[in-house]
Amino acid sequence: IDSSLGLFGDMPVNDTSSNSTNPMVVNVALSAFPGRVVHFNLHTTTSEGSHLAIPFTVKVDSVAHTYNPSGPDAYGYYIYDKTDTLFAPHPAYTWIELAPGLGGSGTRLNFGSGTDDKSVLVQLPFNFVYYGNTYQKLIVCTNGFVSPDTTRIDMGGNYWANFFNWPIPDPGNCRAQISPFWDDLQATSSGNKGVFTWNDTTNHQFVIAWDSTTNRNTSAVETFEMVIYDPAYHPTITGDAEILYQYKTIYNTDSEENYSTVGMESWDEMDGIQYSFDNRYAPGGSTLSNTQALLITTNTGWGSIRGLVELTGGGGHNEGVVISSSSGQKRTTGDDGSFWLRNVPLGTVSISAQAEGYFPAYIDSVEVVANQAAILPEIGLDPCPAPESLLATDNLSGTINVRWRAVSDPRHTGYNVYRSRFATGGFAKLNSTPIVGTTYTDSAVPDSSIYFYYVTALYSDSIWSGESFPSGVDSGRMLATGIAGEESQLPDAFFLSQNYPNPFNPTTVISYGLPQDSRVKVEIYNLLGQKIKTLVNGLEKAGYKSLIWDGKDTAGKAVSSGVYFYRIDAGSFQASKKMMMLK
Repeated sequence: IDSSLGLFGDMPVNDTSSNSTNPMVVNVALSAFPGRVVHFNLHTTTSEGSHLAIPFTVKVDSVAHTYNPSGPDAYGYYIYDKTDTLFAPHPAYTWIELAPGLGGSGTRLNFGSGTDDKSVLVQLPFNFVYYGNTYQKLIVCTNGFVSPDTTRIDMGGNYWANFFNWPIPDPGNCRAQISPFWDDLQATSSGNKGVFTWNDTTNHQFVIAWDSTTNRNTSAVETFEMVIYDPAYHPTITGDAEILYQYKTIYNTDSEENYSTVGMESWDEMDGIQYSFDNRYAPGGSTLSNTQALLITTNTGWGSIRGLVELTGGGGHNEGVVISSSSGQKRTTGDDGSFWLRNVPLGTVSISAQAEGYFPAYIDSVEVVANQAAILPEIGLDPCPAPESLLATDNLSGTINVRWRAVSDPRHTGYNVYRSRFATGGFAKLNSTPIVGTTYTDSAVPDSSIYFYYVTALYSDSIWSGESFPSGVDSGRMLATGIAGEESQLPDAFFLSQNYPNPFNPTTVISYGLPQDSRVKVEIYNLLGQKIKTLVNGLEKAGYKSLIWDGKDTAGKAVSSGVYFYRIDAGSFQASKKMMMLK
């Protein structure tokens, strides 16, 4: 990243703005070939101090040359051909002969009563891991494809054997179809011709060869094979098996039926790579020809780092943690706290885990090995202590005094004070430099309206600085006349404000007003009308009130995402409002 800062200027609500005059600049390395997905985090900060981290991705998208691999798909598979010599995973063509009459060790598959549009079930000699799923069986079809979808499709007990090839991925195909050369082909069951398999125990690979299959439309004789590598002996960065396609004699001239389809897809048929269909090739693809070789793999020649983060007090919700490596890779955790840094340069790197409101964690000397994932121990993040016992007072001096209880931590560097006209939002930071004590005098109060305040604690170490979650909210006002006392703080009528923030995760502030002493009950309900928690139930003095709901039910269990209602009963006053928990 050559320039990481950009200025968007004033932006009205529900509008857009551009930083074209002050852009962020990213320099793409030559090794980042077309199709590589790069993950970023955009950190936005308003002039009032509000900030938000927004993850996004950018796909490297330049002119793809035939010496680039095809892909990746969403899972992370690439297809390298033998001309992609700039990349370590590129294959070399080395035909593996299976026909016994030609010196091979293969076994001919028996398709039964015919060798046209037929599939047979094959038991694999090792666990075949594909798109993260493990399979022990495949169907092998005369029409140039295999699949772990072993469902019988008719009353005759036949397996999928469609001769008419389609694009891939596509829901019209066999599930998780792997297609070295899908076309309308007929196998021969004599001599050195046919479909053969061989379990190569020496090299830990399983080979399937279509030898001298005849195209039903053009009579072209096609000979090709696929090799499945045992992932226990040929590791990949995801743990999936690598698959090699090799083409000994290939014509691909069936223009009447979309030529051939070459590629692979996931079990749900929503992901995959179409290398070739209807004689059109994917970016980076090379024309199918004799002695061509294609390798399907998740390997890139680089390494990766995987792990889990646990947010203390997060109630099992661990999303939003930014994981960074000293080599520049970043990821943001999902709700389960998992992360996976990919395409990490080989060697030793350091890892940091950071989340708003939490102290960071660091792991040094992580060894990154080519085409392997380094698994880290679980990372725990502890929350930064937030100020407590906040109190904002009324007075006649044209100021509002705010005080709070001090936090204690060697990394503590000061406090920030925020103010808003509303208890439900719109808070802006008041201090330009950190406050070192536990009091603050707001001498810039605009008028005698009631204002709401909260405080955060600031922390830093040699390479990090952060801010705690907000304290509780309290209100104060500058009195124009009279004496600062109980009656000067009374609202004119009962009210219940909209919670802030909304949506929220995991805490939100609920504010209400009592013009007189009242018995008050504040309760939380779900959409079914079931009571989740009682926040207040008792006699309260008149005044402006606020409380915090931590997103937990009566049993202390964090609630799920969704819409909730909060209701107040105060004397004869009743009101309710809607809020949303969004994780």
